[in-house]
Amino acid sequence: QSFDAEVLPDLDVHRCFDEETIRWYKAQFLLRNPDQSDIADPVAFLHHWNYVAEQQGQLLPSRAGVLLFGKRQYVEQILPRPVLDYQRIDTAFDNWSADQRWHDRYVFEENIFSTWRGLVARYMRIAEHPFSIDPATLRRNDDPPDYVAFREAAINLLVHQDYGDPGRKAAIKLFTDRTVFWNPGDAFPSAAALLEPTEKDVRNPGLIKAFR
Repeated sequence: QSFDAEVLPDLDVHRCFDEETIRWYKAQFLLRNPDQSDIADPVAFLHHWNYVAEQQGQLLPSRAGVLLFGKRQYVEQILPRPVLDYQRIDTAFDNWSADQRWHDRYVFEENIFSTWRGLVARYMRIAEHPFSIDPATLRRNDDPPDYVAFREAAINLLVHQDYGDPGRKAAIKLFTDRTVFWNPGDAFPSAAALLEPTEKDVRNPGLIKAFR
């Protein structure tokens, strides 16, 4: 069994989840999966997608469920360090040293989806926003040109890090000429194998499934 699939018998399934996060996620989910039925009850929705498990007639939250959807106090209860350390450093990478301060910093200690939403909001404040009109739809297009690359790298950082590591925290450092992503946990395959187009073992299949 994967680490993120473990159930947490000490947490109350009706108290540990943040309903606003679940509402936001359900809206995104149903928009992209219109063939799926809307399950109104938050716990029933998470149970249907295996973020809540049933054992001996009792519903129990999984570690992935709390990390993704949990209230902050319960996330901190099972993860004794932040989810992400975001730093904006307004200088080039080669001109920076570790004793210099950052220009903007936020340490995320909320659930993973709240962290993701907060990270996107901070990214959008500093990203370039070129303006154009799609000639086919006449709709405005001002998405930052590097947003897709940033999104993929940031989500990979959130879903693949080792949440069993109690000390080291993931970090994103935005310099003027590059962005550095770092997270705790060794890759399972070798560096060469990572580049091969084959299925890989993953650390957190439940987290990956939710973001997919």
